Amino acid sequence: MQHRFHSACRAFRRAATFVTVSVCVWSLMSLGTAEEAAPAKRNVPKGYGTPGTSSTLAAPEGWQNAERKSIRAGEIDQLIAAELRNDKITPAPLTTDEEFLRRVSLDLTGQLPSPAEVDEFLADSCPDKRAQLIDRLLDSEKYARHWAQYWRDVIAAQASVPQPGVRLARDVALETWLFEEFKANHSWSDMARAMITAQGTIQLNDPAKSGPVAFLLGHMGPDAPNELAAETARLFLGIQIQCAQCHDHPSDIWKRNQFHELAAFFGRTRERRNMAAGRSV
Repeated sequence: MQHRFHSACRAFRRAATFVTVSVCVWSLMSLGTAEEAAPAKRNVPKGYGTPGTSSTLAAPEGWQNAERKSIRAGEIDQLIAAELRNDKITPAPLTTDEEFLRRVSLDLTGQLPSPAEVDEFLADSCPDKRAQLIDRLLDSEKYARHWAQYWRDVIAAQASVPQPGVRLARDVALETWLFEEFKANHSWSDMARAMITAQGTIQLNDPAKSGPVAFLLGHMGPDAPNELAAETARLFLGIQIQCAQCHDHPSDIWKRNQFHELAAFFGRTRERRNMAAGRSV
């Protein structure tokens, strides 16, 4: 599977009930492939507005020790279809060509198709024209720009550096670098590794090479290790662990000592002002 693809408050947690469901854990590997790690149990919100208790979150050791195997074509669709059948939910019918073109264009490029593109797609009688359309959009610069801007916003959303000049240089460098990465179809695992282990300098005259350090330079000062631990988990693991900074997580498996073990990886990260080139890390 290619890499192309997206804090609950206390009031929410009090109002929501949780149900334990079976899901699959996927590990994004190099070259944009995915491997299935193991089935797992997770607590997910079931509804809102009615106070309820939270069931215990299972943390199977299989996440660490499970045998990994390559994903099969269409396997995620099959897993979703199986869950829908178990829940006796009828899937939505197949979209029309007009609906499909509009949805996939917005999803991948953030733009509506032009009237000419609509006419051309509707007139195409090729049976796999939808797959061909997806490939064309994924190879377009519009796709790379759209998702570079999206991930720039996601990564910068929790950045704590207040100086406008630093933020502007960081955001320009990050978006430029992400654009080139998506355009070259580099894997998300490689992009994540580059950002987490980055060394270098923010330089407006060469933003494509400065991009990886923008993540680390978004969090500076004495609390940077804690911020980077929380953001690394949020961005690259899809886990909200910031509650465990001060106490064991109230509704998840994470312990306070686990948070600070992760934060310790960033304890020796340092940033300094380079008057000639900008900020470096």
